[in-house]
Amino acid sequence: ESDKEIGIHKSILEAAQRGDVTAQSLLGQDYFYGVHGVAKDTHLGLHWATKAADAGDRDSQELLATAFGRGHPDVPADAGRAVEYGTKAAEQGSVKSAELLGKLFYNGTGLEFLSQEERMQKSFKWFQRAAKDGSLGAMNDLGDMYRLGQGTKKDYSEAIRWYQKVVADMSHVLAADPTLPSAGWNRTAVARAFNSLGAMYASGWGTEKSKHRAVEYLEQAAALGHPHAARNLKSLGAAKEEE
Repeated sequence: ESDKEIGIHKSILEAAQRGDVTAQSLLGQDYFYGVHGVAKDTHLGLHWATKAADAGDRDSQELLATAFGRGHPDVPADAGRAVEYGTKAAEQGSVKSAELLGKLFYNGTGLEFLSQEERMQKSFKWFQRAAKDGSLGAMNDLGDMYRLGQGTKKDYSEAIRWYQKVVADMSHVLAADPTLPSAGWNRTAVARAFNSLGAMYASGWGTEKSKHRAVEYLEQAAALGHPHAARNLKSLGAAKEEE
């Protein structure tokens, strides 16, 4: 840790202790992730993040929602707190938190006091918001909910529309810096959408049945590493001709 980093950290700490919300947020992230020359201290990170989050800081609310929602080696999962902070962050425009809320309500762990119907409706609401704000993962999840009729009326055409929106972004996804975590997530999302489209065309759900189109989509999914695409191709006989 350089003298400059020590000085910066000291000034941020002093500002946080005076109640500066931005400083509290920065300090929470530095301690939680162990960055900017600060030794990692998860609990101290949570302490400062909680102060900032309770004062309305969106980044800190998102950090807490993610930690409590996904679980962490030093943070026991707590669906209630994840929903609390995730909702606050999502209402301030956090796409990541909206997608997380969709997953939390869909999976239902720790939210068993809600009926399945209530959970699916809430899940649909948050996936829809995240999808409209550009999350490729949420677009897939929204497509799945339309395909299965979960949280909304079954609508194969809407499912296909959302899957198509994901694959339309393929060139942008493949051109992204592969070292970024989002690059891997988005590549997985595109592969998943191609696999889903393959299934839709193979079965004729919401579209004219086409083995040829199904194979094309499944081959794309397999090329992008989808774990089930090769098996799905095999079940189709990998035939290119139309039925």
